Amino acid sequence: MKKKKMIIIFAGALLILIVYLLSANYIFNVLIKADKEARLANITLPTQTNDIKFAIDKTEILKLKWKDALFIQGWVFTENVKEEKRDVYLVLTSGDKTYVFKIEKDSINRPDVSAAFHLAGGIHHHGFEAYIPIYRLKDKAWQIGFVIEDETGKHYFNSNKSLRISNDSVLIGNYKPVPLPVSNQVTLNLQGSVKEVSYNFDNVNKTGEYLTVQGWGFLKGMNTSLLKSYILLRNKDNVTVYDADLQIRKDVTVCFSKYELNLDSTGFFARIPIGNLKKGKYRLGLYIVRGDQAAVVYSDKYIDIDK
Repeated sequence: MKKKKMIIIFAGALLILIVYLLSANYIFNVLIKADKEARLANITLPTQTNDIKFAIDKTEILKLKWKDALFIQGWVFTENVKEEKRDVYLVLTSGDKTYVFKIEKDSINRPDVSAAFHLAGGIHHHGFEAYIPIYRLKDKAWQIGFVIEDETGKHYFNSNKSLRISNDSVLIGNYKPVPLPVSNQVTLNLQGSVKEVSYNFDNVNKTGEYLTVQGWGFLKGMNTSLLKSYILLRNKDNVTVYDADLQIRKDVTVCFSKYELNLDSTGFFARIPIGNLKKGKYRLGLYIVRGDQAAVVYSDKYIDIDK
């Protein structure tokens, strides 16, 4: 009996060790934040204004306590700025992934920049420093953009420059975009809300010729095998439906671990041609189907098509 008890204790300890080893990377990289680490910001990117100038002076991969981090130092400003107060966000894009990082140290004194661009008004707070966690940057090349929010509103510029990460080095170069899939309009007979839905639209961005929608969603109480998501755009009584590409979202499974379901396949990405939409205001919705179960849900997000 004593031997059997010892075996159970040993097996339990071994199981705890295995679980810890499997989850340690997520715990120490995602859940626990290091000092100075730039946080992801949940903001909707505005329409590009193209009135931002910037330069990256220094990039370096270093240790931020226990984490590997990309240190970025440089300057950025909007034209005709008149006030010191501002919030600056670094936007990194690769394929269908867009990360927006809040830069905390965003107002470093840089009179040299003011002098070089003949900026009047005595505003010299153009410098910034940011520490970006490397575990976020799985791809090798990331397009660089900035959002500046100041007294004149939100300004957004997505440049043709990129960060290229290779081993322990970082290079600034010209960005060569990978063609993204384009969502197709489909005809579906939308069923009523048969199941409850958990969902979120992480990124809704209207730029140029496309409306980009990214997020996750699932039917409560069901895993996501054979799950299919569609984007809904409702204008008054008319609903336009677009297909969406699947994205793996292991973070959703972890976030809702209490349900003990595999929710890895909850992610969706849609790139909708704006030219196919009539002028008007559209409410953003989601249609989720799994077998004979389906649900329609509409968010509080609206998109104005003003072509």
